[in-house]
Amino acid sequence: MTIDAMLEQLDLQDEEFNDLDVDEVEQEILESVQWMALARVQTEKSFSHAAFFGEMRAAWNLARVVKFRAIGENLFTLQASCLGDWERIVDNGPWLFRNWAVIIEPYDGLSRAEEKELFHIKMWIQIHELPEGYCKTKIITQLVERAGLEVITVKTEGIRGNYVRVRVRYDVRKPLARCVSIIRQTQRQLFVVRYEKLAFFCEACGKLGHGFKECGRGVYEEKDLKFKRWLYADPPHTGFGGGFSGNRGGGGFGRGGLGRGRGWSMPTYDDEESDELKDTGTSPIKPMDTNTLDANTNARKQINFGVNDPEEEAEKTGQLVVKDIDMTTGEIADDSSTSSVDSKGNKRAKKGHGNIQNLEKLAGSLEECRQSQ
Repeated sequence: MTIDAMLEQLDLQDEEFNDLDVDEVEQEILESVQWMALARVQTEKSFSHAAFFGEMRAAWNLARVVKFRAIGENLFTLQASCLGDWERIVDNGPWLFRNWAVIIEPYDGLSRAEEKELFHIKMWIQIHELPEGYCKTKIITQLVERAGLEVITVKTEGIRGNYVRVRVRYDVRKPLARCVSIIRQTQRQLFVVRYEKLAFFCEACGKLGHGFKECGRGVYEEKDLKFKRWLYADPPHTGFGGGFSGNRGGGGFGRGGLGRGRGWSMPTYDDEESDELKDTGTSPIKPMDTNTLDANTNARKQINFGVNDPEEEAEKTGQLVVKDIDMTTGEIADDSSTSSVDSKGNKRAKKGHGNIQNLEKLAGSLEECRQSQ
């Protein structure tokens, strides 16, 4: 039972009314309900209110805080904190939530929200391959209005493509218009209509908010699906639960995001040379080139040590290697060249006297070699 029906059954008398006169505080009331709007998602399915609030905030990317309040299962009030944010929310649609259209209308904050009709969204359409002679605002306006759309503005200049753009107000209770037509000298010419940021629609009935498998009994032949995907002027949004899961069991095409953002897709590889870049769970283990490994190992040794062991070089060339010796203790300074690493990776410093003995032994060997020559 509706609230109106309940009030009618009360059968109230005049003496039962205790009216409050708010004329004295009207200005304060009006300021408190400034920049408000009503919102509804074009779907009969249930969804998370928190997810809706979060995704819309991200999509709008507002400068100030926006307040949300759920006043029904699929009816919300929202209030912006500045005029710029409110205009963006109300005028810069269409907005999408999980690939469903979000219907937004200004709200005065004083009337009953349930009585407000939320069936229209603002969107851009494209009329393709319209001859230059017909690209006149008056002709385009008449074409679009005959298709059942309310014209807001017409844009014929500054467009990259063989089409004109028209900002329209579309009634979601009606099927999408697929084309417009002109008759000249008894000959009919058809021009395709496509929609920018078009929401999820039914390929059977052409209405927003459901797929053809959810329309009626959901059983259709291919010839009965008259509303095709070419109605999308750009690839459809692939948000959570959107796409075409209700139609053909697949996802969308990859645009979207939240609102006006751009989507992300997996990279593709078109040439044979890029096959090695692919990595899957079934990819075979590629063998390692041993020559490359040896070369890398030698290079790493040269980087770490610069040259071979100085003592080995001395034995080969017959030259005496002079190291820094502490004159007070007679010990060779402890550096990286006088230390070694044991099998467990622990660094052990060599004793100073051991280094001196090794140096003397090496010098004696060199002297004996010279005398023998």
